[in-house]
Amino acid sequence: MKYKEIELKSETAPSLKSEMLFEIASERVSGTEVIRFIIYNKGDAQVYNRLVTAAAKQLRAFKRRGIIQFLADYGSFEKNATEAEFLFNKYPEIFTAPPTETDGRFFVYVKL
Repeated sequence: MKYKEIELKSETAPSLKSEMLFEIASERVSGTEVIRFIIYNKGDAQVYNRLVTAAAKQLRAFKRRGIIQFLADYGSFEKNATEAEFLFNKYPEIFTAPPTETDGRFFVYVKL
């Protein structure tokens, strides 16, 4: 099983979409099964919130288009959603415990 954590560096929604598409395509070619995208709050809460919203929206659109199989964020793990349970059970080497929300960092797991 290949797993990769990727910190997204983009600061606008269009560049964020391009960065995520590039990373998904690159990791798919290299055989990665699960990607963890991370966005850090670099001080400007308004920009951070906009990027988090844009990332979530784009990933849902990728799912609808069949680019990714599914995604699971902090809320999915908190609610024990099917996607989160699947990841937790199928990839125990990634999760020693369910992920928890931390201030200043957004994360989402993506199954390719």
